[in-house]
Amino acid sequence: ITLKINKKSATPITINDYVLNRFGRYSSDEHLTSFAEFVVYKYTPRHQDDVGVRRILCITETCLLERDPQTYNVCTLKPLTEVYALIRHVDNLQLFTVEYLRGKRCKYTSSERDILLATLLDSVRSSGNNDCCVKTTLTDRGKRFAPFTTLVDDDVEIQHVKFLVQLPTGTLFFFKYKALSFDNVVLGGQTSNDPSPSSPAPSQISSFSPTITYLEVLKRFNANVPYSGLINAVTSEGLFAENKEKLIHTALNSLLDNDTTTQDAEYLEDQYHCLRRLLASKAGFQAFTQLPKFRERIGVKIVKSLKLGDDNVTCAAIEMLNTLLQPIHLDYDIKQEQLNKSSILSSKKFLETLLDIFLKNVKQNTGSLIISSFLDFLTYTLCQPFSETTGTLHVLLELVSTNGRTFFKLFQHSSFTIVKGAGLIMKSIIEEGSNEISAHMQDLALSECALPIHLLRALYTSSSDTRLLPLKYLSQNLIALWSTGHPTTYGLLKRIFPLGLLAYLDSNEQPEKDLDDQSITRDNLKLANEHQQQQQKGLNIGSSIAQTANKIRNTTQVKVIETHVQTFLQHWSIKLKQSKKIQKSNDNDKPIVLRKPRQRIKAEKNWKLFYQKFQFDHIRPTLIWNNKTREELRETIEQEIRNFNIDKDIGHGHLISWNYQEFEVLYTCLYDEIKIGTVYLRLLLEQDELIKQATSSTNNDELTGKHSIK
Repeated sequence: ITLKINKKSATPITINDYVLNRFGRYSSDEHLTSFAEFVVYKYTPRHQDDVGVRRILCITETCLLERDPQTYNVCTLKPLTEVYALIRHVDNLQLFTVEYLRGKRCKYTSSERDILLATLLDSVRSSGNNDCCVKTTLTDRGKRFAPFTTLVDDDVEIQHVKFLVQLPTGTLFFFKYKALSFDNVVLGGQTSNDPSPSSPAPSQISSFSPTITYLEVLKRFNANVPYSGLINAVTSEGLFAENKEKLIHTALNSLLDNDTTTQDAEYLEDQYHCLRRLLASKAGFQAFTQLPKFRERIGVKIVKSLKLGDDNVTCAAIEMLNTLLQPIHLDYDIKQEQLNKSSILSSKKFLETLLDIFLKNVKQNTGSLIISSFLDFLTYTLCQPFSETTGTLHVLLELVSTNGRTFFKLFQHSSFTIVKGAGLIMKSIIEEGSNEISAHMQDLALSECALPIHLLRALYTSSSDTRLLPLKYLSQNLIALWSTGHPTTYGLLKRIFPLGLLAYLDSNEQPEKDLDDQSITRDNLKLANEHQQQQQKGLNIGSSIAQTANKIRNTTQVKVIETHVQTFLQHWSIKLKQSKKIQKSNDNDKPIVLRKPRQRIKAEKNWKLFYQKFQFDHIRPTLIWNNKTREELRETIEQEIRNFNIDKDIGHGHLISWNYQEFEVLYTCLYDEIKIGTVYLRLLLEQDELIKQATSSTNNDELTGKHSIK
């Protein structure tokens, strides 16, 4: 069909204008520049015999792109905010599906499926979309009472919560279509292979379901309630609010009461997703310590689920556990966050169980989703500013530090998310751990060849690459911590960099202000003070204010505390200002006491000035530094890392350490320069000649001035 549209405008639209603006507001480089790319095969109804077409799946800050491998042209663009769910199929180890809010489903296969899903999930949540999750079954859109692009009302949510307590009576009538292959797509009321436009065949209809199972109720609840929690959890005050809280508590108990000895992975996964949605509300977040025996029951359930060895169930369980550590609802109470953390971290045996599963997946190089979820668990307990609400973390810190070599292995992981999380954990171990633990981590940074890897990232990551800037600053902080108070590391730096460049570390010169280097974190002290002030004033939140605030979906707490202003961090700061932490007055409440972070090792040298001067050219008797020296340094470090990885592959699992004592950068591009000690003779002579010329010129000017006076 050809439709001709006449446009009356002073400036006609050209083909070039169409090419530049065909993606609308996503046409700029900011939305099209990818930070992660994966080779996938896409399956659509157009391709017969289930033969996929090769595509490059690119993840940007705001979009998910499909590019043609031959031309690198963009074939498909989808905003990350429209991603609804990521389906990790069980029957095919490489197959996954991306579900969008408006109903579209895209199926792909990839040999790096879990790595891709972990990276994509982190990117979707970083873009502000907190309702995305990973599951194993496709979403039945017919179970939802409203389109996925709109929110369901309060009555629908309450009714589905009641169904969790008591199953609905009667029978369920529904249409059940046969499983459709890739080339059998529903078009309106008919399939592409069905020539008749009439209603579905009788063989495709299941007239009645004799009983409504609890699994059916779970699926309907998960379809109608966002993954980020109940939208209308608190919409009124007084008796109505208390009744709603009691209903949520009753639903939580009913979920655990219906927890039989079943080992059905699909049932357990839906159950954990339902628990996650309930615990994300304020009433559910408080239920962990307020409901009798709830903590013990949910702990036993998690341990039993972990013993099944199912990756999907394990990931769902850890995701649910993370919700108890870090609130994602509005008007949350810091004191309740402290109580939840102290309850979870009180059992050393439980922490060892979680850590064993994490270590198993890291050693086998599997389970990227599990690794990413457990790194979130450690981030919410060990990393600042979240650690300020962690009462005692020495038990978990010792367990993690004894397996420090495993975290160094994660620095070479293919997933951007996992590398980022491992770096934050390493930073916290060095700062919060004892002197022995910190020294052990510094030694491992050398033996595991982590220092040169982070040197490359800290020195050569472009400032225009906005997505990789967090890793750049994180690497810079790690290098500073690894070299502080460690003579061996500092001696290695002397063999890598010229002494004239290292002299900037001891300089008192103030570095130029870096606009990218801004720390945007959650101010727990400010929130605690606001909490105390609200108690003194005795303010109560109004129903209209609460209803309006709950309509605004608050983003999850950022998984990383990084020194770079990104779009999702700006979005997070705006949301933080909108969500006023107003608490009800209670005379029995005591002031909130935050744990003061222990920084046993703190970088004292002027590393910011060093990194800034590294990018500039220098030519003086004590230092020659230009593009040639920078490139030679880069090539030497990259070659050393390649050699180390080759040796590890040849070792077949044996422990291989980096021979850092013999590593040195020679700078062959400066061989023509005659050097005495640390001084270049040619530049020294040229400098003396310039000084003599300047002195002679000054003397001549003085003599000329005297004669003119006479």
